[in-house]
Amino acid sequence: MSESQEATNVVEARTRFLAELKQQVDVAYQNRSVETYLPEEKNTAEAIARAHDLQAKIRGHLVAKKTDNQKKEGDGVLPDKQAKSEDVFIDTGEFEPHPSAAYVSNSHDYPDLIRASLEKLADEGHYDRKDIPEKVQEILEHEYEHHVPALDQEGMQVRYLIDFVEDRKKRIVGMRPAIVLTGHFSVKLQQEIVNAAKNPSATDKIGGELLPSKPI
Repeated sequence: MSESQEATNVVEARTRFLAELKQQVDVAYQNRSVETYLPEEKNTAEAIARAHDLQAKIRGHLVAKKTDNQKKEGDGVLPDKQAKSEDVFIDTGEFEPHPSAAYVSNSHDYPDLIRASLEKLADEGHYDRKDIPEKVQEILEHEYEHHVPALDQEGMQVRYLIDFVEDRKKRIVGMRPAIVLTGHFSVKLQQEIVNAAKNPSATDKIGGELLPSKPI
């Protein structure tokens, strides 16, 4: 195959990929979830509730592990003995994306997904197109900070996601970036991923969010 033909094939593959990505974004936008936006939190009440729910589930895992340790060690265990987060594992099951979400499995494709999603918001009159390049970079920096602890971890998969949301009362339509973990991984790793961002979001401060994969 000639170099020119190779270059043509690369361009054609790239064009197909972007077209498929745009289609996925269009479908997710049409299926956007209806939530209640909280301006002071820069997030929705539902997302914050899911973050609290995730923390409750993790505390349940830790308590269950502590109870199991006590049963194994008998009456000699100290009452305040805690299960270590690195010894407690989460199993999420298979990835089940919400209809309002578009996602990619390769981190190198995430800039394209973010850009396509912002362009969709701009097309619909919900975002200023001139701000897109700066916003893409801002989102990438934040989400890639989260993703660093997840690199090369066995037993887990990472998806890079955009979730579309709408507050009909406030007439706001927006999108929520997220990195979604699935598989088998420790509570400690989940906490490290949540805490990795230098400028945590409202849900980061609570401890992450169940969005939108199968609950643990």
